[in-house]
Amino acid sequence: MKKIIITLLAMFSVIYANAQDDSQLFEKEYKFPLANNNGKCSVTGVMDFTTASFDDDDLFTNLYVWITENIGQDKVLKMSPANKIISCRYSAEGNSAAITGKKNTYYFSTAFRIADKHVYVTQSELEVLPAISFNKKNVGIEKYAALKKPADKNIIDEFNDVNNEVLEQIMDFVGTNVPEHVNNWDNIVSKRVTEGMTMTETKLALGAPQSVVEGNTETQWIYGLSLIVYFDDGKDTDPKTKKTVTREKKVTRILR
Repeated sequence: MKKIIITLLAMFSVIYANAQDDSQLFEKEYKFPLANNNGKCSVTGVMDFTTASFDDDDLFTNLYVWITENIGQDKVLKMSPANKIISCRYSAEGNSAAITGKKNTYYFSTAFRIADKHVYVTQSELEVLPAISFNKKNVGIEKYAALKKPADKNIIDEFNDVNNEVLEQIMDFVGTNVPEHVNNWDNIVSKRVTEGMTMTETKLALGAPQSVVEGNTETQWIYGLSLIVYFDDGKDTDPKTKKTVTREKKVTRILR
């Protein structure tokens, strides 16, 4: 009986030591470290903007602008201006190429929630499509979290590098960009553009145009073959001073 107890204690010590090693690896120098909890990998973290002059509405606008321009609206799963929540599923390539010249591709399901000048980040369903893959299927990061081989550690390190680089870019943009004021969130959520909307609101609603035509008095944003959005020159005349005042260009007409 004593022998069995001693054996179980030894096994528990090995498991505990491995868990400690994993924790140390995942928590190294990263601001948003990968964690392995009960065999499931996730990332949680917070971006603090309490010293910025922006309010939560500005932070939400900046975050959605960055996602629209860098990830794409087709990757957005849910967006709620009222609750200040954006969730999306996107991918990013690793930094190192394999022997084949191809790179690992990492996949993230990320939820952002804004409250009290903080952006809370939660990531799950974390996967990788290895550069060398015979079946071309995504593999859960959990497979590599056991760190049984040096190649597993390389995957984990590269995942952390790629993920933290993306999240740091978001932090830099959200904390420094001065956003235009957005009023037409109902249209944006419905992916609809109407006259009077600004360029920022139009981009948030429809994404970036495929091409742009600049004229002396108007600008055209062309979306494929089915939609052209026309903007004015963005200039008004102050009725008191008679001076020209520059503002963000607004939609004047829509050709479908």
